[in-house]
Amino acid sequence: MNARTKRIVCSPLVASSLLFGAPVVLGLVVSVVRLLGNRYPYLGWATTVNNDAEELYLGHTLYQNPAHGYTGQVYTPLFPATVSLFDRIYLWNGWPLIVVIGASVALAALAARIAYTRASPVPRVVCVLGAVGVGGIAYWCAASVGLSLLDEGRADQMAWALALFGLIAVADFGPVPSRRRVVLAALLLTAGLWTKPTTIGVAGPAVVWVLALAAFSALSRKAALLFVAVLVGVNLALILILNLLTHGWELYFNFELATQQSNEFTYGGNVVKGLQSGALAIGFVGFTWLASALGAAMLKRRRSARPAADA
Repeated sequence: MNARTKRIVCSPLVASSLLFGAPVVLGLVVSVVRLLGNRYPYLGWATTVNNDAEELYLGHTLYQNPAHGYTGQVYTPLFPATVSLFDRIYLWNGWPLIVVIGASVALAALAARIAYTRASPVPRVVCVLGAVGVGGIAYWCAASVGLSLLDEGRADQMAWALALFGLIAVADFGPVPSRRRVVLAALLLTAGLWTKPTTIGVAGPAVVWVLALAAFSALSRKAALLFVAVLVGVNLALILILNLLTHGWELYFNFELATQQSNEFTYGGNVVKGLQSGALAIGFVGFTWLASALGAAMLKRRRSARPAADA
C-alpha cells in the first residue's frame, strides 16, 4: 500500500475518532466531574434502587415479609449490593450513577475492542483511533434511544455489560478453551443474571450454542460440560442460599412476583419499539457494510486493470 492510499484509509478512521470518540470521552469526563461535585444528586425513579443499596449498607435484607420490614425491588440484588460496597467507603447517593457510567464505558470499550484490528497495513495508532471512534459511535447510538438509561442509576447497564462480556468470552472459546476462560464466561453470565434477570436472553442462547458446538465436535465436551455445570450450579446454589437466608422471600420476589408484573406493550409492540430504538445503529452497520463492499469492489477492479495497463 503506497503513502497516498494509506492517507486515504487513515483519514476516515481518524475522523471517526475525532467526530465520535473525542466528544464522548469529553462528555463523560465532564459528567463525572460535575457528579462528584454534587452532594445529593437527583436520581428520580432510581432513588428506589439506591434505597435498596442503603438498606444492604445498614445490614438489612431486601427480601422479607412486607409486614415485618423493608422490601426492595423485584430485581436480583447484585447491583444494589455493588453500590452498597461503595457506600461503605463513603455514604453518597451518586454511586449508582458512577457504576452506570463505568458499565457504559466498558460497553463502549468492548465495541472498540471488537472493531480494533491489526490486519490493516495502516499504523497502529490509526487503528486505535478508528476503534475509539467506533466505541464512540456505539455510545452515541445507545444515547439516541428514547430510554437509554445512560444517565440513570438503574441496573440495566451493569447487567448487560456483564452479560455481553460473558457472551464474547463464549464466542472466543476455541476448540479447546482453558478452564479459566470457561469458568470466567459462566461467572460473567451468572453475574449478569443476578444483576437483572432479563439477561437470560444472552445466557440461554449461550448454553444452546456451547452444547451445539460440542455436539458437532467443534468444542471440547469437557469444556462444554464444565461451562454448563458452573453456570447452572452457581445459580442454583445462589438461589438456595439466598432463599434459606430470607426464609423463602427471595424466591418469591425475584421469580414469582416478578413474573406476575403486567406488560405495558404486546410482544409485537416491543419488537417495533426495539427496531425503532436500534434504527441508528442498524443504519450505521448497513452503511459500514456497504462502504466495505464498495471499497473491496473498487480495489478488485483496480487490481484487475493493472495487468492490462502493464501490457
